[in-house]
Amino acid sequence: MLQAVFQSGGRIELTWKLRAWAAQQAAWEASVTTWIEGGQQLTALASDVEAFLARN
Repeated sequence: MLQAVFQSGGRIELTWKLRAWAAQQAAWEASVTTWIEGGQQLTALASDVEAFLARN
């Protein structure tokens, strides 16, 4: 899961979460929050994520 919150000043807070399958009884979750500036940093991140997900 990826959650984005737009802050004042053009800053974006991204929270990345990984979760175990919901059907598992011993569920777990890990998350990390990163911050980027809107504009060029956001464009570069989107391009990098697209390239990563396109790999086979």
